[in-house]
Amino acid sequence: MSWYKSLKNMKQSQEEFFKIRCKKCLMPNFVSTWNSPEGNACEYCSPGEEREIIFPDDMSNDNKDMTISDIVKLVHSEKKGKYDCMVSITGGRDSTYMMYYAKEVLGLNPVAFNFHTGFVTDVAQENMINVTNTLGIDFIQFRIDGRFLKKLCRGFFLNNGEVCSVCHQGHFYTVQKVAQWTGLKVLLRGLCKKTEANYLVPEYFNWYSMNDDDFNARVNGFAESEGITRDELDTHDDFLHMRDWTDNEIKKIDLPDMLDYKQEAISMVLKKLNWKQNNEFIHLDCLYNPILICSQRYAEGYSEKQFIISNLVIDEIGPEEGKKLLMAEENIGFEDLSGLSKFLEIIDVDLPTFEKTVQRHWNVRECSPVKGGGSA
Repeated sequence: MSWYKSLKNMKQSQEEFFKIRCKKCLMPNFVSTWNSPEGNACEYCSPGEEREIIFPDDMSNDNKDMTISDIVKLVHSEKKGKYDCMVSITGGRDSTYMMYYAKEVLGLNPVAFNFHTGFVTDVAQENMINVTNTLGIDFIQFRIDGRFLKKLCRGFFLNNGEVCSVCHQGHFYTVQKVAQWTGLKVLLRGLCKKTEANYLVPEYFNWYSMNDDDFNARVNGFAESEGITRDELDTHDDFLHMRDWTDNEIKKIDLPDMLDYKQEAISMVLKKLNWKQNNEFIHLDCLYNPILICSQRYAEGYSEKQFIISNLVIDEIGPEEGKKLLMAEENIGFEDLSGLSKFLEIIDVDLPTFEKTVQRHWNVRECSPVKGGGSA
């Protein structure tokens, strides 16, 4: 059975799928072990047990054991010129709220920035422009040569099954450029363990590159096949070698992790800012992310949305509302993704090649509900 047919079969068996979920947080039992034979509690949601989230090194932060007051003091101590600090935004929920909080609650004057990979959704682009204007925050958006960027994205997708490496490299490159222009060394980010919890079980596939050496080794591996010239590599040398500098020189603060992060309160603020959502529960900022989530769910039987929904079930919305969100999410297949054709057009890959690439790089786990779907 093909992986594509297996994914469709999984979509047809969602009612059965709920029978193996924890009744309290809806986490499937092949991800989190149940602590009671009745399935009323699992190791992920048991009272008094902290839900551990492990981030990759390049997503680690510098705000451990710091308070909001400590952050404000740090920002003011590192202030250079007009701005107090940098904020990284995507047009999504978390980074938008973080920017609002920095400006309106903490009284800071940040400069906002974004790296445009080519996959930024129209609504995310509109959000970044409208919200920064509303808040009176200067906004810088970086782009690099589109032809070179397309070659990188295509090469990473065909050879590694992902394009996140390029986006992350662009983020670090942009941080360095903004820091260079402004003299700032403090970066506020919208990363939040409550909504980035997919890293609890980081066993997906040969994931994105973690440092400059790894990134460049991968690029050199497909440079010839993608027509990347030595002149292009030399021209974009700073883009290819900025991650390690940024990680070592910039203090990275994940502001949402320090707040009482309640979705209802955040939604009220975003509504006042005329922030728009494009019918995606999360990650409306990137065309590729829904595709990534489908791939995760195919290989693992769950995706990052599982963890986000489980966190919300425990803290805010309850299991019945969580079931509705999971059913809506897990009944989405590749053929339902409106952004898929645009994504493939951007990286110049046809659908059969896309399907073969996903099959090659996403290995179905032994415990996945679609076990055996990786065969041709």
